[in-house]
Amino acid sequence: MIKNTMKRELIEKIIENYLLQLEENLIKIENNNTLLSENIWKYVILRWYDTWVHFWKLVYASKLLYRLENSRRLWRWWTKKWIWLTALATYWLAEREEVKICTTIPKIEITDKRISEIIPCTEEAIDSIKNYPEANV
Repeated sequence: MIKNTMKRELIEKIIENYLLQLEENLIKIENNNTLLSENIWKYVILRWYDTWVHFWKLVYASKLLYRLENSRRLWRWWTKKWIWLTALATYWLAEREEVKICTTIPKIEITDKRISEIIPCTEEAIDSIKNYPEANV
């Protein structure tokens, strides 16, 4: 019984120390302008001032650097209902000749602080964009 209590106390101490270190690291990250977004590791649509629109898994975001995985540049799109990006993040892509989606890029880093939108995608939108045929232009 005493051994189990000692083990539990030791485990609780280790967890407490880990959580304190984690909190300190998050404060350091925040002070270095890292965006602590709930969208990290999720598929989102991101609009920049002059680098088009991307669909990807957001893996890192800071004031000047955005790291993406499985990125697809969205050149022209139509959705089930409308053409707005919020509709694209919610619904699926319409099957139209005018829709132009680039090939998937496994990893990309974009350095631009002029971000205007980060829109989380529904599962329906993710499947639609991931599986949409590459544009032949």
